[in-house]
Parts: sequence; C-alpha cells; structure tokens
Amino acid sequence: MRRFPLLLLLTLTFALWGCGQSNESGGASADADADDASWRLTSAPDGALGVVKVKAAAAAGDRVVVRGKIGGRMEPISPDSGLFVIMDPALPSCADNLNDGCPTPWDYCCELPETIAANAATVQLRQADGTPVVLSEGQLKPLNEVIVVGTVAQRPNDQTLVVTAEGVYVAQ
Repeated sequence: MRRFPLLLLLTLTFALWGCGQSNESGGASADADADDASWRLTSAPDGALGVVKVKAAAAAGDRVVVRGKIGGRMEPISPDSGLFVIMDPALPSCADNLNDGCPTPWDYCCELPETIAANAATVQLRQADGTPVVLSEGQLKPLNEVIVVGTVAQRPNDQTLVVTAEGVYVAQ
C-alpha cells in the first residue's frame, strides 16, 4: 500500500520532464548489479500490444505484453532506479519527421504534451527481490523498440500506465 504514493510520484516526475531540459547526466555508479541483464529477454514475446491499446484495457494487477519505443522525455531512462518511459510505436518520434532537425528526437517535443501523455507508459525494471535494476550505460537507449512483459501497477487514472517489468526484449 505504501508503494502507490511512490509510484504516483515517480509517474508524475516523468510526466513533468519535457523539451528544453539539459541532457546532463551524472551517470550511475559502477555496481555489480549493473552488469546483470537477467531482465533481458532473448526472444520477442508473443501478443505484444501498443501502449494505447494496453492503456485502454489494462487494470491493476493484469499481466501485459506491451510494445513501445523508449522516449517521451529528454531523459527517458533513469539508470539508477530502473525506470524508463516508452511511447506507443504508432506515434512518430521527431526522428521520423524528416524536416524536424531536432537534436533530441526521442523526447517527442514535436508533439503536444497531451499527445505525449496519451501515448506514454512508465516501466519499472525490478530484480526478483523488488529492488531497482541499475542499468549499465548502453543497455537501453532512447528510441530502442522494446517489448515489456510485466504487471500493471495501481492506476490513479486512465492516462497513467505503470508496468512493473519481469522482462524486456530489445528489438533495436
């Protein structure tokens, strides 16, 4: 029960990130867990749906298989906390807009904030004991296409989707 306020706070923190932020990163400290990629799936799971379809149908506690592209924020990956944001693959990133010229196309700043929110989901990557996965540099990158297998966390509203991941397939 104490996790719900934390999940809501983390979701809102990601939702408030936007274009215009600097891309400075302090980097994650080296840790033995950082090289453990037991969360990484070696083959694509069947039945993956886009973020929008999962948002429309999923309830807290449901096991889901969701497909998306890492992005939607200037810094969509939090290496220390195992959190990252994915966007529905049907929504083109700024990299898909040939005349955009955006230096950070993964932030989807070419879209309205409400469009970004409607197409975004937060993924919590956790170890078996529930502690956050510390990601090594380059394990996940903005605009990687991923398929996430996990469980839907409490949903305070229809726009919020947080998935606690059991595994992630990186399609590239």
